[in-house]
Amino acid sequence: MFTIPIDKKCKLEIINTLATMESELFKNISPLEFFDSILNLRILASEDPRYQDAYGDLNQHYINNNDWTLEYILLERFDFLKSDELFTLLLNTLVSPSIMKIGVNEISYIYNKLNPILIIYNIEYQLNGHDENNIPIYELSNFNNDDEFKDIKNNNIPFIIKNNKNKENEYFKLIEINWNDFGRYNKFLLSYYKNQKEYIIGDLKIISKEDISTTNEIKNNFFKLDNKHCSLGQKFEYYENIFKGNALSILKALNDVAFFTKIQESFEHLSQFKDSLIRYDEQEQLLRQARHRIRKYDLSQLYSFEYIFKPDYIDDEDKLKLTFNF
Repeated sequence: MFTIPIDKKCKLEIINTLATMESELFKNISPLEFFDSILNLRILASEDPRYQDAYGDLNQHYINNNDWTLEYILLERFDFLKSDELFTLLLNTLVSPSIMKIGVNEISYIYNKLNPILIIYNIEYQLNGHDENNIPIYELSNFNNDDEFKDIKNNNIPFIIKNNKNKENEYFKLIEINWNDFGRYNKFLLSYYKNQKEYIIGDLKIISKEDISTTNEIKNNFFKLDNKHCSLGQKFEYYENIFKGNALSILKALNDVAFFTKIQESFEHLSQFKDSLIRYDEQEQLLRQARHRIRKYDLSQLYSFEYIFKPDYIDDEDKLKLTFNF
């Protein structure tokens, strides 16, 4: 488990907040089961001579007698302040759908209560995927101010540049293609490798805000392109092949402009966007249509609309309807 350094003030704020959420936290899981999943109570000593371990201790004083408060348990009895590793485990457990036996609404409730506090201290819950029931799985992480799409899991498969050394069993490979766009060289072939098998995804172009040619500029392996780069697939088959896997995480890692219009808006004024990325009609069309085509939308409705209006010279019941199809 990756441990995040957590400020003591943050821990105290979280514990104070949890105390106000006590009844909500233990709706689907018993307090004993919750703390046992974190602490392994059976191997911890009891402070009450009547019981063999901390499990019996907690059961008597929190469940039966109710003479321990949640704050006492977290601050004193098990001292969650003493260890960043222990507190990280606490925070991850609170949003674990499998341990907490909770769904989307409950996770959203806990997330919205705790994450604003975490962000103040430069940490956050980061989406790490979805379970088999499509319930989000969050894990504590350092705050990433550059991530504009936090509702999409970050990519964890490396992109390997051509002949760079690689020991991974699963990776993407980018190989530059000698294609000249008015002196700009931005074209690559993207392939996916797993268990030594190659799956060709297709061609894409990557442009930079700072460099003329990215085939010469991108030399290091990466998990995500930085914000000065963006990309666009050159054929629709490229997107079809990506959507056989964890598509949005991959496209997010490549700053794809067809699926992330906010990224498009920060690049579309550049000459390399027009002269290289969407140099030809097919790619300009992909920019507008790829995300709709992949979801089987009716493209005939994409550029059509109706305009209904009532001129002053006709009765209130009568209206004119004009239909536009492009």
